[in-house]
Amino acid sequence: MPNNTNPTTSERFFFDNNGYLVLENLLKESHVEILLNKLYEVMNQRREAEKKGTTKTGMTNIDGDNTRIFYILDDDPLFLDMIDLPEVWPYIIGFLNEKPHHHASDAIVEYGP
Repeated sequence: MPNNTNPTTSERFFFDNNGYLVLENLLKESHVEILLNKLYEVMNQRREAEKKGTTKTGMTNIDGDNTRIFYILDDDPLFLDMIDLPEVWPYIIGFLNEKPHHHASDAIVEYGP
């Protein structure tokens, strides 16, 4: 699935100097809405499991209304699908290599201090 146009020279320069790259409008709004709805659903499930002491894969840190979910990929296939999203893959190959190592899949929802 290699793509010779991504990343562009300017994207590569930005990434090399900042360590990240924002890809504006990469996902359709409808996809973002589906992901956010699922995230809030999973967040509520994880918070309830923490209260009951019935946690599953991955830790959940709760600080008031703020929630950090570790290893969210196991919570729903929607999150797992994001790992090799076709729109992102050319960037992964361009910035890293064709066989990248997955390190973390956390979700952080913060409403303030």
